[in-house]
Amino acid sequence: MKRRHALVGAGLAIITLVCGAMLGVDHWGRNIPSYTQTQQYDTGRIVVTLPHTVSHRFRFRNDRDEPVELVKVDPSCGCTDVEAPVRRLEPGQSGWIEMSVALTGSGGSTTSVALSWSTGETVRYHFDAFAQVSRELSLSRITVDLEVDESRSILLTYIDQEGREPGPVVFDPPEGIEIEVAPWEQVIASDRRLGVAARYSAAARLRLTRSMEEVGRVNFSLPKYPDVPRAQLVVRTPELIDRVGRDVIKRLREGAGPIQPRSPDESATGARAVVPGSAESAATDRGATDRQ
Repeated sequence: MKRRHALVGAGLAIITLVCGAMLGVDHWGRNIPSYTQTQQYDTGRIVVTLPHTVSHRFRFRNDRDEPVELVKVDPSCGCTDVEAPVRRLEPGQSGWIEMSVALTGSGGSTTSVALSWSTGETVRYHFDAFAQVSRELSLSRITVDLEVDESRSILLTYIDQEGREPGPVVFDPPEGIEIEVAPWEQVIASDRRLGVAARYSAAARLRLTRSMEEVGRVNFSLPKYPDVPRAQLVVRTPELIDRVGRDVIKRLREGAGPIQPRSPDESATGARAVVPGSAESAATDRGATDRQ
């Protein structure tokens, strides 16, 4: 009985989808607009970690009594990718394009794509997004090469959508690395109406006091906001880079086996000449004797 009910339910679902396709309705019960109709999508305010990509699928249908073809897809900027798998629509057939927009900063972002059809019509689809960055901690560099007694400065950046100050910075340098972090300075004030996040910066000065046997890793974190991911800095020395490079080359050579140069007695075609008195010469002589 349960199996019969399942089959009946599946059959009704198939009939609903077929009828929906004929009437221009998707499986959510929404009307699919004509391919000539301008469409717009707005993400609203979304909290993201930058960079972030948002996507939306626009659906349309051919409401003419003859086929139409999508001949050109023209995004308004390089931050927008468009997927358009169906380029020809038969009468009553529906299709879709999917727009993916790369968000690299907080605040509003607007992009669009123009679809040109074989009928000579051009339709533009609009995509609006409003990115809000909760809190982020980042470094101007993630790798620093230092010699002994050499100093280098990097910049710490903290972004807070609500405009709160970052508080103290905690770091855990390995032995041989000295670090001083200057006080935070506010670079950009927050504007909630425009979705602009507050930005703070602080300079950190690093000094290598002795050589290191391994790569040094320094983790910066904010105790005031334990939910903010830490930022990691890698510190290396020229000697360490050179030694690691030599070790890598050595392991590669050991894994591939020794490369044998062509010997002087090897012909250009790859056939080797047999040297009289050698083991190969004796084997050759035995083979000739056996054949006789």
